[in-house]
Parts: sequence; C-alpha cells; structure tokens
Amino acid sequence: MEFLFLSLFIVANIVNQIALSKHSDCLEYFSKPLIVPSLLGLYLIYCFKYFSCQGSNLIITALIFHTLGDIFLMIKNKNVFFVLGIASFFTGHIFYMTWFARIASKDSLIFAIIISTLFILGFLYIGKLILDSKNPLGPLLFPYSLALIAFTICIASTFSPQNILATVLGIVGIALFSFSDCCVGLKALEIKDFSENSIMITYSLGQFFLITSVLLLLSTSF
Repeated sequence: MEFLFLSLFIVANIVNQIALSKHSDCLEYFSKPLIVPSLLGLYLIYCFKYFSCQGSNLIITALIFHTLGDIFLMIKNKNVFFVLGIASFFTGHIFYMTWFARIASKDSLIFAIIISTLFILGFLYIGKLILDSKNPLGPLLFPYSLALIAFTICIASTFSPQNILATVLGIVGIALFSFSDCCVGLKALEIKDFSENSIMITYSLGQFFLITSVLLLLSTSF
C-alpha cells in the first residue's frame, strides 16, 4: 500500500508538470488535487502500521485544508477563490504547526532563533515588494506570512540530538513551501512572474519533506 500511494504522488506530479507545460486545464484539474491526498494516504499507512498515531487528527485536518487550498487556487482570475485558497492554507498551517509545537525541545532555542531570523529577513524583503505594489489584495498576505514564520519556528523547536534529521527535513520542507507560496503571491499580485512548473514542484517537494519529517518525529518522539 505504501508503494501505491507513493506511486500516485509521483504520477500526479508528473501529470501536473505536463499539464502546466501544455497549459491543459483538464489535466491540471485531474492531477493537482491528487498530490496532497496521496501524501495523506502515505502518512496514514505508515502512521497506523509502524508508529504511534499521536496527533494524527491534526495532520489529517491540515492536509485536508491544503487540498482545499489547491483546488481553490486552480480557479484562475477569481479574486474570491484566491482569498479562499489563502484562507485554506492558513488554516492548514495552524493544524500542522500545532502538531510540531507538541514536540518542542529545550535544546532547540539557538537553532530556532537562527532559522527564524533567516526566514524573517526573507519575508521582510517580500513584504517590501508587496507594499510597493499597492495591490489591494497585498495586505491579505501579511497574516499568511506570519503563519509561515510561526510554522517555521514550530518545526525548528523540535530540534534535539535524536531529531536532527527530522527537524532539518522539516525546515527544508517549509523553506520549499514558503518559496512556492511567495511565488504564488507575487504572481497573483502581478509583482513578479514565475513558472507554474517551478511553483508546483517546490510545493510538492515541500509537502513531501514535511510529511517525512512528521513520520521521522513519530519514530523518535513517541
């Protein structure tokens, strides 16, 4: 079963990359909504088969909201769906970060400060671009950016000698996720243009690394 969901994740991404390259809405509507659910299936298999399922409802709910966000953001040129997409991802992040915060370690303070500072500097630059654009939708991205920073802090707070790999993979995941989200936001606000292919591949890899981090933390922390 693990192989089935992993294969579905890979195939969905390949088809989605083809859809974006060929500008095929039909293929995109078929492939994009399968990316996160395939990871959810993979998570559930490993969670119930090999690990304790501490906080599994938080991860399940987070991935459901992320899937809704994917669906809303597929509907192009509709401001209301862009807002719904951002709101869905914001809600998903809250559940995700709540799960990571439960494993906070006293050994993580210095690591969390360093990583958080780097992320904050990056978001300050993005914030300046948004403010300079004077786009009315721009202010909506600031609470979302704060959620990503908080998400990063929650992941970094899991750092400990037994969780080094899990935490690092989580940081890589949220970094890729944040890069993809920033590209989406800047593109939607017509500040900068980015390839849809690069947006989606960094997003998918970010989701994959986040789930991998969760599974590794399950194996070491519970």
